[in-house]
Amino acid sequence: MILSHYLASSVVVSPPEYPNFPEVEELQYDVSEMEKMIQDYLDFAKGNEKVTDSSVNIQDLLRSIVAGYKNQHDNIELQVESSIIMNINSN
Repeated sequence: MILSHYLASSVVVSPPEYPNFPEVEELQYDVSEMEKMIQDYLDFAKGNEKVTDSSVNIQDLLRSIVAGYKNQHDNIELQVESSIIMNINSN
């Protein structure tokens, strides 16, 4: 476990250079988000992450998610009548 953790935290991979096609940029963004999620999980597992409470506007969250899929799916639509605020913590 210690060796695998050491190897996982010390490996740095540089992505190759590709032309700036929209598909490549989307994949690079997805990979960047996955790397952030993995790092956040490792910080949480080590106990380095602090728990913070915050409020989230669910309507804004759903609009953000739908906007991300509009590039791939023209027929997606969101209709939300009112704003919903939810208190959450970072874990």
